[in-house]
Order: sequence, then C-alpha cells, then structure tokens
Amino acid sequence: MRVLVIGASGFLGSALVAALQDAGHAATWRARDVARLRRLGPQAAAMTVDFSADVEAAQWSARLRGIDAVVNAAGILRQQHRNRFERLHDRGLRALYAARADAGVRRIVLISALGADTLFTATTMLLQPLSGAWPVHRSGLPWSTHWLAASLLLFGVAALVWLRVVVLQLQMRGLAREAVANGAALPPPFVRCFREWVALGFVALLCFLAIFYLMVVKPA
Repeated sequence: MRVLVIGASGFLGSALVAALQDAGHAATWRARDVARLRRLGPQAAAMTVDFSADVEAAQWSARLRGIDAVVNAAGILRQQHRNRFERLHDRGLRALYAARADAGVRRIVLISALGADTLFTATTMLLQPLSGAWPVHRSGLPWSTHWLAASLLLFGVAALVWLRVVVLQLQMRGLAREAVANGAALPPPFVRCFREWVALGFVALLCFLAIFYLMVVKPA
C-alpha cells in the first residue's frame, strides 16, 4: 500500500514512516520542515507541504496521485505568525479532503491528541492516590504532615483542572462535528476552548512540579 504521511518530520510522523516501511508499505512523507525531512530519506527533500499555505484542493491533487491512504499527523498547539487554527485545522484539511475525494483515495487517518485526556484522567485520579497512600500507611507518616497535606491539596487542584479539560474536549468535539455537518469553519468558541485547554495544561504541570518538589525536599 502506498501511504502518504503528512507531518512526517514530527515525533509521531517520523515514527509512523519507520513503522510503515518496516511493515512493507511504500510510505511517502511530507512536511514543511525541509531540514528535518531530509533526515528521513534523500527523496524527502522536494516533498514539502504547508497547511498554512496549502488551502486549495488543487494544491493537493498532484500529491495524492497514486496514493492509497493518507495519514495526517500535522497540527499546532498554539497560534503564531501565519500558523493559525483556521488554516491548519480547518481550511487546509478541507482542501485535503476535497482533493482526496477527487483522487479516489479511500482511506484517510487524522491523528489528534483530543480525547486522550479522558482515559488518562480516569486512571490517574484513581491510581495515583492509591499508589501513594500505601507507602504513607506503611511508613506511619501522619496525613497532617505539612508537606504531605500540601501535596494532596495540589493534587486536588490538578484533578479539578483535568476534569475541566475533559469538559472542554467534549465541547470542542461537539463544535467540530457541528461545523463539519454544516460545512462551516470552526467557530470562535472552539478556539477559545482550545486556548483554555492549553493554558490549563500548564496549570496542572506546575501543580505536579510543586508536588515533586515537596515529596523530594520534604520541607518542615
């Protein structure tokens, strides 16, 4: 099978190219980072794409000639310069899908981190407190110990942040489905949810860095 991998210079894309080649598929890889793309193979140098600029179906038609399946691993976490959500995650994808239909490409896979937090949140909120409670019990350490109580408080804050992130992801999924069904662009509320999602990720990260510090230093 001849597979076109978009975003091949990234962490996931490069791993996909290697896996597809190991499985005996003819992988064609494209990305906008030419320098990183060249490391995947000499034939990759001229195979560049840029979702921020390639927003017309005609720009994709020649690239899809002879392709059996497409895997899109390209995307951004925040907007900067010309990298806009509206272009990379809306107009560029619409152009790709329109060209795919005309070229007769029957399989297309979109890789996204959206939805992953639901599984991670459920397991983390249950397993981490349980795995931490056992050594505390064995050591006989009072739960009122200052650094331990502060760690539990920070974990509670992080848990609340995660729950909010899950709600945001469900809202984003609904907004995206509605936009696709109506043939419309992603609405401003989607972008606002996405920005809040990214910001809350940093809040949770800071909480866990603080927990790590408290558990290592154990201040009085």
